[in-house]
Amino acid sequence: MSQEKIDFPYQPGQKITRKSLHQKLGGIKQGGICPSNQGYIFIFSDPKSGDEFGYHDGWSDNCFLYFGSGQEGDMEFSGRNKSLLNHIKDKKTVHLFMGSRGEVIYENELEIDSKNPYELIESNDKNGESRIAIVFRFKPVNKFISKLPKTNIEIHKETLVEDISLERFLKESFSIRASESKVGIRKESKLLTKYATYRSKQKQSPLTAKLIKIKGDKKSDILKVDGWIESDKLLIEAKSGCTRNKIRLAIGQLLDYKRYLKPKQMAILLPSKPKDDLVELLLDLNIEIIYQVGGEEFSYLKN
Repeated sequence: MSQEKIDFPYQPGQKITRKSLHQKLGGIKQGGICPSNQGYIFIFSDPKSGDEFGYHDGWSDNCFLYFGSGQEGDMEFSGRNKSLLNHIKDKKTVHLFMGSRGEVIYENELEIDSKNPYELIESNDKNGESRIAIVFRFKPVNKFISKLPKTNIEIHKETLVEDISLERFLKESFSIRASESKVGIRKESKLLTKYATYRSKQKQSPLTAKLIKIKGDKKSDILKVDGWIESDKLLIEAKSGCTRNKIRLAIGQLLDYKRYLKPKQMAILLPSKPKDDLVELLLDLNIEIIYQVGGEEFSYLKN
């Protein structure tokens, strides 16, 4: 049963032990999101320990980005996360503290951004596994000088497609995709270089690449499109081998990129011809196959 709400007794910058805070105002004594039966939700942000659990809270312009609850796996809008999302509807005020244990410092009252309450981003959990994280967006209710840092997470405000030369594409450093090894990436780079050289010798239009920066994703999360032939509006995904898993992965990537690039045709670039069953799969999906033959030559399979 909820108790009558009392006036919030702390001022920004005031130090208090977490134990005494909960003794006075209630709330769960552990965790970062702590609803109280007196009409408050306390959130705790500790720059020293947050990174260890995959939390990267901090300011972005005049907005405080706060990671939801959940140390492993995808975060969900249930429990404490649900209480934060619905705090205005539930008539609860949110109060931010710096620190998580022992002595903490009161920051200020926050209110969720009603126009853009949260972002869903890819992040690593405490085990280093990739997962979807909820990042709440809060606005300060009153002006104050915060002691908490800026967030190290930048998020794309709009979806952008950027043209890039193949040479720059292969030289620049990108994050290795979790499903592929560094060896595989190097083999793909060599294959792309050989195919670009082959097209040049055949006096065909050049092979370029593209970067897709998706609205709501971190600025470090960029979709890397292996190949693009502008004259044919041909979208190409390169793979270092012809296994079923690699080809299935390529199919998924092509379908993902397709939404943003609107190609007339799609193709998979491979180091050799795949087995007949996989050839049938790709041609059934109207995906062309470009594969290496001999040392520097390439052949095509299409409907």
